Amino acid sequence: MKRLFSWLGMQKVSLCPAIIGELQVMHDHYCYLNEKIAPPDAKIIKQVKESSRCQLLKTVPAIGDMTASQQNALSCTQKIKKGPLID
Repeated sequence: MKRLFSWLGMQKVSLCPAIIGELQVMHDHYCYLNEKIAPPDAKIIKQVKESSRCQLLKTVPAIGDMTASQQNALSCTQKIKKGPLID
């Protein structure tokens, strides 16, 4: 989506204005969603950088920040379930 309009400009085919309008609406919504996702994404990246367990998980191919943070969160909840206060 980031490069959609530059890619379309390089193509030798022209699109009708209705399609361009629809693509513009979708692109605007994509940009809006990216703005909303940026703060939580930055928070996840910060937490992953501070966790040695997450850094170790990221050494596995195809494991990124999101997967590492979720695996770390799951291991924390398992520790809580095994605690003395919960049967």
